[in-house]
Amino acid sequence: MIQSKVVPERIPGAAVPVEGPQVRFRSLDTVWIQITGTLCNIACRHCFVSAGPKSDSLPVMTRAQVESALEEAVALGARDAYFTGGEPFLHPEIRELVEFALQRMPLTVLTNALLIDEALARWIGDRFASSRYSFDIRVSLDGT
Repeated sequence: MIQSKVVPERIPGAAVPVEGPQVRFRSLDTVWIQITGTLCNIACRHCFVSAGPKSDSLPVMTRAQVESALEEAVALGARDAYFTGGEPFLHPEIRELVEFALQRMPLTVLTNALLIDEALARWIGDRFASSRYSFDIRVSLDGT
């Protein structure tokens, strides 16, 4: 899933082949995982992935896919992870994914926070208090 090197030898569809040097991949500092693809509970005009309630241009990742990406990122030296989307709290297994990530590295979830009710807020607070790694929630206040 995560490519270990970038080789810009040819760009598909280019009229003229693009040649360039190989760039060896040494390590990965941060991994951003778009766990809910483009699924979001709101549809902001400024969204860089055009996410929304009916957007399916990028599918929701399975738990196995997210866990595999996290394991691969750890193997490549990643020091922290970000869950984004769409809206990460729409993922049906968000709690399990947060727990999995926090056993491996610091985690930040980027959210519009509209789905965070009292029970989820309490659960998030428990993760803040109990995780050996930092757990951050970044809230977008931009809205639609």
